[in-house]
Amino acid sequence: MNQKIVTKSIAFIFLFSFIFIQGCVGKSRYRAELSKNEVLAAQLKSQTKEKARLEQEKHDIKKQLEASHQQAGFREKEQAKLINAQADQISLLEVRENKHAQEKKRLEDKRKSLEGMLSEAEKVAEEKVRNAQEAVRARESLINSLQTEIDQGNVKISQMNDRLSVQIVSKVLFSSGSDQVTGEGKGVLKKVSLSLKNLTKNRIRVEGHTDNVPIGPVLARKFPSNWELSTARATQVVRYLSQEEVNPKNLLAVGMAEYTPIASNDSPEGRQKNRRIEIVLTPK
Repeated sequence: MNQKIVTKSIAFIFLFSFIFIQGCVGKSRYRAELSKNEVLAAQLKSQTKEKARLEQEKHDIKKQLEASHQQAGFREKEQAKLINAQADQISLLEVRENKHAQEKKRLEDKRKSLEGMLSEAEKVAEEKVRNAQEAVRARESLINSLQTEIDQGNVKISQMNDRLSVQIVSKVLFSSGSDQVTGEGKGVLKKVSLSLKNLTKNRIRVEGHTDNVPIGPVLARKFPSNWELSTARATQVVRYLSQEEVNPKNLLAVGMAEYTPIASNDSPEGRQKNRRIEIVLTPK
């Protein structure tokens, strides 16, 4: 019995020792695990904080990025506005420059036009001076060569501005009712031709004039009216002057009949003055 008791006691002791040992081992493990869990919890908490910090940092960076984008967008808009404003200013300057160029061209064309007009006016003035000088020389030559006829009252020379007129009474050139130049008339026209044949700047208009007495029945068969008589006489004078080397291109024959009198037709003297050949020099 004592043996059993001893055996039971030993078994109990072994069992208690085992349980005690096991208990000690489990507690150590538990503490180790607990300690490990605490470390893990601390690490987890640290990681959570780090994650939260990173999230916040990410959020801040995102905000900064958005702000940067907004600022960049604002800058782009401002830059676009500035570029557009500069483009508008450049366009305006180009328009002004084009207008300035057009105005400059207009003024240049106007200047050239004025210079051309001035040059043309100077040429015209010079031509008029030459014409006037030629007419003056012709007048002086005519006066010198026809002085006798002038003194006799058969020739009258007058000048008004650039118009030189030589009036020759018909009786010096033609017989009554005739259109043929007389010998005396040819002598007078010969003197006239010497003064006119070198003219280059003037036209020579030969006008035939009559009085207002109607053509008689005999002459009416050849000259139905004073128109035909005055024209025929003017034509004969032109033909003679051209034969005396007066340039025919400068000559013109015109019949004026009785419609431009220089005196009254109420007297024989007046009608005699109206029956005339008038040689008129005018500039070309």
